[in-house]
Amino acid sequence: MRKLNVSLHSSIPLALLGAALTLALIYFATRVLYFRPSNALRFEQYSTVVFPDDTERTLAAAWYRNAVIKNSFTPGLYTCRYRFLSDRAQHSDDYTIVIPYIGATAISLTFNGVSLGSQGDMRTGNSNIWNSVKLFDLPAELVGKVNTMEIKIFGLYEAGIITEPYILVRNENSFRLGLMHFLGEGLIWFLSGSMLIIGTVIFFTGLILLPRID
Repeated sequence: MRKLNVSLHSSIPLALLGAALTLALIYFATRVLYFRPSNALRFEQYSTVVFPDDTERTLAAAWYRNAVIKNSFTPGLYTCRYRFLSDRAQHSDDYTIVIPYIGATAISLTFNGVSLGSQGDMRTGNSNIWNSVKLFDLPAELVGKVNTMEIKIFGLYEAGIITEPYILVRNENSFRLGLMHFLGEGLIWFLSGSMLIIGTVIFFTGLILLPRID
C-alpha cells in the first residue's frame, strides 16, 4: 500500500504538469495557426470605422480600444468597412473570410451587401463569443473586382479587430480551415471534458490516499 501511495503521489504532479504543457502548446499552436499564410488574399491595409457616437475614422486594418484607457472607448456598436481589390479574371472557387481575433461580444458580417452570418447578441451585446477565430463562408459569385466587407461588432468593455482579417481559397486550405474550426469551436468542449476527467482522477486519487482509520 505504501508503494501505491508513493506512486500516486508522484503521478499527480506529472499529470498536472502534462496538462499544463498541453494547454500551453495548444495556445501557442493556435496563435501560430491564426497568422496570415502566404497564400492568403489581403484586404487593403486600412479600415473605415464608425464609432457608436457616429464619428467616422480611418484606422489600420487591425485596431483595438478598451475601457482601461480613459476617453478612448465608448461602448456600443462599431461598424468597420474594408476594401478588397481582386485581380482575378474569374472566381470559380469558394472562399472563407478569416477574422483571427476580435475584441467584442457580438459580430455580424456582410460582403458586397450580402449577409454572411453573425454570432452573439448584436442588440445588447449580452453574449460571449470567446474571442476565438471567426470563419465566414464566401461564395465565389459574390466576389468582383472591387469589393467591400462590412463588419459590425458590439463592444461592452472593449472593441476592435485585433488581428488583420484575410481571405482563403477554401479547397486550397481545407485542412487549415478545419483545424481553425476545431480550435475555435470544438476545443472548448474538448478542454471542458479534459478538465472534468483530470478533476475526477484527482478526486478519486485523493480518496485513495486518505489515511485509513482502523
